[in-house]
Amino acid sequence: MTKAEGMIHHPWAKGRIRMIQPTTDELVALTMVMTLLIVAWKKSLLDHSGLIAALIVGLLVSFLGHWTWLAILVFFLIIGSISTSWRYEEKQRLHLEEENEGMRGWRNVVANGGVASMIAIMNYSFCRYWWNRDEWNC
Repeated sequence: MTKAEGMIHHPWAKGRIRMIQPTTDELVALTMVMTLLIVAWKKSLLDHSGLIAALIVGLLVSFLGHWTWLAILVFFLIIGSISTSWRYEEKQRLHLEEENEGMRGWRNVVANGGVASMIAIMNYSFCRYWWNRDEWNC
C-alpha cells in the first residue's frame, strides 16, 4: 500500500481510493452524538426508540448543519429532563407525571429535533450558502 497526495493505492483495488480525513468539526460532532447516546442510555433519558431517533437527528443536525446546532438540542434535552424529574413525586400524587417515568421516546426527539433536522438538510442541499454568503461552501 503506497501513499501519495492524500490517496492510498491498494494492491487489490483497480484504482486509487481517497483517504477519508474527517475535519475537527466532524470529529467533535461524532463525539457529541456518541456521548449524548451513552449518557441518555445510562441516565434513562431516552427509551430505545428515542435513542435511535436521537442518533438519526444528531447525525443529521451535526453533519449537515454544524455541531453547535446539536449542542442547542442537547441543552434542551438536559433542561427538559431536569424539569420532568423535578418534584416528580408531587406530580405523581396529582396524576400529572409523564409516562415511562419521564423517559422520552422517538416522538419527543422528532418533535424537538425535526425542524432542526429539516433546516440542516436544507442547509446542506443549498451548499451552506444561506449561512455564509461570501462564498459557496459546496
